[in-house]
Amino acid sequence: MFTFNPLEVGNPMTLGMVEDSLTLDIHRMQHHAKYWKTTAADVNRMLDGYGVKYNDLPYHIKSEIDKINIV
Repeated sequence: MFTFNPLEVGNPMTLGMVEDSLTLDIHRMQHHAKYWKTTAADVNRMLDGYGVKYNDLPYHIKSEIDKINIV
């Protein structure tokens, strides 16, 4: 029988939810950058909130981050 344990290391459901949340924050930052100054430090702060580094991310998430208009 399957039991959902969100604290289990590598739990695919939890990882998927975190990835969805990160992607949503990236899209919000893309929109924000259209109207306000956004720096690399802003992006790094967002990633720090998730406990990840840019170089550790999969390609499809890096490509979304690369779309942010950084000044």
